Amino acid sequence: MNVSIVKESGIELLMSLFRLNNHERMIHNDRGSSDFISDWVSKLRLSIPPNYRELLERFFGWKAFFGLRIVPYLFLEDSPSSSDLVGLIKRTSPERLLHMFLSSDFKEPDELGDMIIQSFGRNEKAALDFAFSNPTLTNLDRYEAIEMLKNQSETRDSFVELLEFGSENSLPSPDYDLSISYSQELLEENLREFGSSYLRFLLDLDAPNTSVEETKLLFSWSLGGSEITIEVPEKNSIISVVGTDRTRERSLTVEKQDAAGIMSTMAKRESIEILRKVLHSSHTLSSIVDLSGLHRHNAIEVLAGLSRRGLVIPETYEGELTFRSEIKLLDKTLDEIRRQIIG
Repeated sequence: MNVSIVKESGIELLMSLFRLNNHERMIHNDRGSSDFISDWVSKLRLSIPPNYRELLERFFGWKAFFGLRIVPYLFLEDSPSSSDLVGLIKRTSPERLLHMFLSSDFKEPDELGDMIIQSFGRNEKAALDFAFSNPTLTNLDRYEAIEMLKNQSETRDSFVELLEFGSENSLPSPDYDLSISYSQELLEENLREFGSSYLRFLLDLDAPNTSVEETKLLFSWSLGGSEITIEVPEKNSIISVVGTDRTRERSLTVEKQDAAGIMSTMAKRESIEILRKVLHSSHTLSSIVDLSGLHRHNAIEVLAGLSRRGLVIPETYEGELTFRSEIKLLDKTLDEIRRQIIG
């Protein structure tokens, strides 16, 4: 499987608008950037005119997220900047944009498809049948889709208007570049050490999909501790947009140790439970989840924290991550705490 990591990308424009509309549903996943993201969202929401709030809900709702459905069409082969992305959408015909919003699977748009979508603007029954045949939409979203099909030019113009507003107002501060660069370096380090098995750990995927030939990774400060993975089976590909918090919190490489960080990690009951299971014994993530009774998401974050503190050794065996610990690691960690306290 080929893994490509993209740094320079307009994906942040889409993710910042999605985050702006769905912040409360995502904050529980955030870690180090939580306060910064909450402050950024609060200030931006205060400055948004009412009509833009309606557009946010329309294009970046939690369930339909029409605006994110353009990602496989525009980011699988290329990675446009924010300004390029706005320009691309401006040059996209209304019917082709509706195709991207409403297709239930990935199909390259063509002139025939454009003509069919365009015809729905004149045939409400056909538009209704098309919307209700889409299994990915709720009933409420299907009615929204019908309105879009009836007013195709207005839909495209409204989306462009929202993207332009986002490009001017919603993109994060210059610190964003530093956060993205660090996340990229961290991910590349983990991939070098643990291979593609680390991707399943990062993205919380149960088992390897042998049909996937290409995985494209993009970073987003706005996503915080969340990630959005889009499967494109027609292209044997996956696009994953990973929040910078998640990249940091799920790194397995050992960090420079500090007593406070070590004690914070060890203070968790789950950490002690997992250490008991992997002491003198190597286990996969699935095995650890079964033995400990922890939720998989929780086990991943605890294992990552223990690995970064040098308390657990992650290894790759037959293409799968395993974890083990030893008494000498505990002794070394306790000595480090003592050394830093005594000075």
